[in-house]
Amino acid sequence: MDQVKPIKFFALLVLIIALTAYTYVLRYRSVEKAQSPDLEAIPKRIGKYIGREEHVEPESLRMLGTDAAIFRSYRNGKGQTIWLFIGFFGSQQENSQIHSPKNCYPGSGWNIIEEGSNRIRPGERTVPLKHLV
Repeated sequence: MDQVKPIKFFALLVLIIALTAYTYVLRYRSVEKAQSPDLEAIPKRIGKYIGREEHVEPESLRMLGTDAAIFRSYRNGKGQTIWLFIGFFGSQQENSQIHSPKNCYPGSGWNIIEEGSNRIRPGERTVPLKHLV
């Protein structure tokens, strides 16, 4: 009976080591990246809004780790502006899970002072949007 305990302990230890190794392999295995979309194909004119390329510091893009990115402002004749930023990630990266801006901004030190929803009509159709200030 006394020899059964060391065998169970050894079997459990082997199982834990095997599961740890398997988890490590899953976590750090290379994952094939999806092909980056052609973000330049996004129209620069949408209805009465005309798009203009905006500048993003190379260091900011490097820190984001995107495979492709676009940052534009679209302005209409009344001076109303819509900002567009799209960052494409070809594969899920460690510590970069998809999350809501409501979590991301406060976690980065920003305060959300207002939020709401609206509808805009950039062209022929009405589009719903959410905004945060």
